[in-house]
Amino acid sequence: MSDHLFRPQVRCVLVAAMTLGFALVFGATAARGAVWYVRPGGGGDATTIQGGLALAQSGDMVRVAAGTYMEHDLQLPPGVTLVGESGRDSTVIDAQDLGHGVIGADSAVVSGFTIEHAGPLNRHAVYCYQTSPAVLYNRFVDNFERTIVLYRSTSEVAGNEFFTFAGAPSSHVTSAQSTPWIHDNVFHADDPNGNISAIEISDVGPGGIGAARVENNVIHGRTFISDLTRTDTTRVTGNVCIVQNGFSEVFNIAFNPSPLLIRNNTMVGGSGVFLQGNSKAVLLGNIVVDGRYGIQASGGEIVLDCNDVFHCETGYSGVSPGPHDFSANPLFCSAATGNYQLQNTSPCAPGLTPDDCGLVGALQVACAPTITFTITASAGQGGTITPSGVVQVSSGADQSFIMTPDPGYHVADVLVDSASVGGVTDYTFHNVDGNHTIAASFELTPPPPPPAALEVNRIRMAVSPGGSFASDPTFSTGGLEFPRGSGKTVVFASGLWLGAVVNDSTQVTVAEYSDEFRPGAMLNGGPDDPNRPEYRVYRLDRQYASGAARDSALAAYNAGAVPHGAPAVSVLTNGKLDIPGDEMLWHVYNDADPTWHTNPAGHSQPLGVEIQQTAYAFNRSGALDNTAFLKFRIINNGTNLLRDMYAALWSDPDLGGFADDLVGCDSTRSLGYCYNGTNNDPVYGSAPPAVGYDLLRVVKTGGSDLARGATSFMQYLNGGDPQTPTQSYNFLLGRLADGSAITNPITSQLTTYFYSGDPVAGTGWLDSNPGDRRFLLPSGPFTLAPAETLELVGAIVIGDGTDRLSSIAKLRNFDDQVQQLFDGTGCGVAMTVTLSPRTLNLRARGRWVTGYLEPSAPWAADQIDVPSIRLNGTVPVDPAAPVTIGDFNGNGVADLAVKFDRTAVELAVTAGVAVPVVVTGTVAGQCFTGTDTIRVQRAAVTAPLPGSLVFPGKTTVRWEVPAGFEIESVALLSSFDDGASWRIVAGGLPNSGSCQWTVPDVITDRARVAIALARPSNASGYSLDQVLGVSGRFSVGQVTGIAPAEEVAFALRGATPNPAQHELRVSFSLKDSKAATLELFDVSGRRLAVRRVEAMGAGWHTVTLGERGALPAGLYMIRLTQDGRSLVTRAAVVR
Repeated sequence: MSDHLFRPQVRCVLVAAMTLGFALVFGATAARGAVWYVRPGGGGDATTIQGGLALAQSGDMVRVAAGTYMEHDLQLPPGVTLVGESGRDSTVIDAQDLGHGVIGADSAVVSGFTIEHAGPLNRHAVYCYQTSPAVLYNRFVDNFERTIVLYRSTSEVAGNEFFTFAGAPSSHVTSAQSTPWIHDNVFHADDPNGNISAIEISDVGPGGIGAARVENNVIHGRTFISDLTRTDTTRVTGNVCIVQNGFSEVFNIAFNPSPLLIRNNTMVGGSGVFLQGNSKAVLLGNIVVDGRYGIQASGGEIVLDCNDVFHCETGYSGVSPGPHDFSANPLFCSAATGNYQLQNTSPCAPGLTPDDCGLVGALQVACAPTITFTITASAGQGGTITPSGVVQVSSGADQSFIMTPDPGYHVADVLVDSASVGGVTDYTFHNVDGNHTIAASFELTPPPPPPAALEVNRIRMAVSPGGSFASDPTFSTGGLEFPRGSGKTVVFASGLWLGAVVNDSTQVTVAEYSDEFRPGAMLNGGPDDPNRPEYRVYRLDRQYASGAARDSALAAYNAGAVPHGAPAVSVLTNGKLDIPGDEMLWHVYNDADPTWHTNPAGHSQPLGVEIQQTAYAFNRSGALDNTAFLKFRIINNGTNLLRDMYAALWSDPDLGGFADDLVGCDSTRSLGYCYNGTNNDPVYGSAPPAVGYDLLRVVKTGGSDLARGATSFMQYLNGGDPQTPTQSYNFLLGRLADGSAITNPITSQLTTYFYSGDPVAGTGWLDSNPGDRRFLLPSGPFTLAPAETLELVGAIVIGDGTDRLSSIAKLRNFDDQVQQLFDGTGCGVAMTVTLSPRTLNLRARGRWVTGYLEPSAPWAADQIDVPSIRLNGTVPVDPAAPVTIGDFNGNGVADLAVKFDRTAVELAVTAGVAVPVVVTGTVAGQCFTGTDTIRVQRAAVTAPLPGSLVFPGKTTVRWEVPAGFEIESVALLSSFDDGASWRIVAGGLPNSGSCQWTVPDVITDRARVAIALARPSNASGYSLDQVLGVSGRFSVGQVTGIAPAEEVAFALRGATPNPAQHELRVSFSLKDSKAATLELFDVSGRRLAVRRVEAMGAGWHTVTLGERGALPAGLYMIRLTQDGRSLVTRAAVVR
């Protein structure tokens, strides 16, 4: 074939991305004239794009600063260049579905924008009616239909990116009776139903003049050309076209009596080229591979030559191959990664094609032939490896293998090149440069330790040795029976969910039917052997039928549970055990074994946490008879910092019949619940109960975090279970699976709480479609460093009324009582409390402060729940001290004598002559409170002053040095929760009256410091003896969070001023222009406002969140989130 027939231009286009510059826009395209600047915050010629365009005349340029502009129907003046000066990543025109984005004009240019949300019907991102602007280097996203419309236009459309439609499927570029030049764009228009076209060119009506050109584009999807009635040849050349589904044509040519040239294109997938009707077309030098059809025609004048039609189900239909057409593997560099350039041995390369066709396809030679290696993969009995056998791998490529055990088996070991890599479930060879082997072996999984049940009141709740509870291990029945012994169940399955960001990776561990937690503690950062006999669920009762039965149970508990973190339990003088509740279950488990992480909702790397779980219940009348308590001590025993950590209770509540359930939440109570859709349940009949889960308290122990409840309530139907850890983590954040926010349809406000209305009153957002429900009650975010502990205490409460709605009312009433009992508020039982010694000062000696508790009739001392006792709400009874019952005041009524650690008491009280001390707890399931006054004498801490504000960094602590006491050294303590918990900052300090303190980077108005006498201790560094002085409460601020040193640009400052009297103006810094949000929450965790701020770019910014008129006086939380990291600060509004 002669060389002059077609000589393709030499070019190199990468399919994965196109690098496009702005030299054309800022250079000679527009005539030089005035430059107008649009700055949304002021400082320019206009604050809106329309305002800038109004100033411009032909030859002028309008330069638009980065930001999001809520504008539509932007009319370009003729000859004006409109430019987003920071490019399309940072400059957004959001038409808000109110009209066109930009309306064209002759000789105008629009460049460097993301244009989105043009609509609705017949409204387009760029609309050119008998006008011919240049549309260059823009991005188009979520426009309703027909992104760019050209009618009788000669526009140039170049360097743009086109993404999904928000409305009706159509075409990205629609050209009618026009001669556009469409080149170097990237189109994403692949549609499984074939309803989207990347480009549609047609002449309906009078014929066009001139030639349309479609050149050098990357097209994911179909191109449609029809009814061309013009004299010049329309050219489609140099395009790379990929169609994923087999039914859409790459090029659909219909009824074209005018000539059409399709030359040097690379077409992959789909149904190739389809020529309909009386079409005239010349197809030269194209590659058509991997499709249902190669080239098909139904009439017309078709000329074919030098096309490579390879690996198509039907190569030609209705047309014969051209004289020099051929069929050969084109040998792309890497089709798997989207690189459709040619290897230098390709039969489509110049000089190697049959009959000297020259270059065939769109792209030039760019790589040598691929060198391949083999990896031989095998699996033993009990499982499979995928892929298996001899696997061919290109040099430098990665290859992954998945090990899948059969039911009842687990991965025992994986040998890579005969070396063990452990019992992993997946393994990846990176940058392969030789042959390898991988062999997996499996072994039978021993049966898990037997489950136990909490069954002391009206509830029977199964508890498994991992993270599942209220779940029958066989899943043959529900896991929470109510009433106990009835065979009726209100919950099918429940479990613990945890999620966090670890080194910028989202990691989630779930107990959702299959349990990713395994029994046992962690040792040296990894899991201990789960098959050790002590890793089981231990049960203790408050009272036993005999002392022998009690001693046997307690001995097993002390031998197997206490060494792994279980709380110590003692025998009271009345022979009962001082456990929480009347029955207690305890066990330990962890998530540190990666081979257990196989649930699709988790299936990520372990977080490295150990969980010590206590379940307990009371055999008392009223609310406690319908309640089961769960306490989780979640300890970071790994080596990673767990950022943005969330903990949640998950439930599949099949309340009687599973298909008629509804769910809801009460965010003020931190309560999520399930109730029946009708008063005709197939199991409970006309009076179905309601079951609720309450997060009574979630707090990082020993830290400065405030205690929290539920921060969201999520629900989904059977079949809507998350399938990836990202989807699960989005649920934990209070978002939908795809990460989008939830909108309350009643208030039109963003929220994190599904169905927060009141079903009893019939108001608010209610669940209205009964079905097989699941729900999740998360709390967070927290940051958990290695060795730190997060404590979650929850309760499952059941209300059983006379019908479905009265059951909700009773559930709420019971839940309030449970919360009050847990908090020690609203106590109705009076308790006489006497403390000894009566004076605390440096001369007072002894290890403890003794409390004598005498309840009022009809209560008795042996009914007091010792673990529930708290002094001033924070100091528990010392578990190492004896607990006795006797008539210590000689009035004929038995008293309970308990002991509190003296140093802890000194830190929990203020100085004074008659200092009130409050002791709370429960007696026979009812809340009690009692008060005594004691004398407290100590030295004063004079700095920081009460009410003062200190900042992170160095500050001076001062205290009075008492006379008459020889105290050589002291310890400095700090608290950021008003004395609820303390940390030793430093010991061995000279008792000189002052020292330097490095204030940590926290924000709180509840800080205190203390000076104490301390002695060295091998176990913990220092052991406190006495308290010398405690400061008043002061604040720490203003910077609330700064990212690590390598990312110092990510920071959040509090509202200024604080408290605010008008609006909440928040200062923050971003590290880059990646997605970022500012959110405003009230103290209950309800999200009130959210704002996207990434368009502001890197650096410091100040924005306004909310309006004072819409915000009542109170405390608010502000959260900044970017790139998976979050910072939180507080702000107050006052009137």
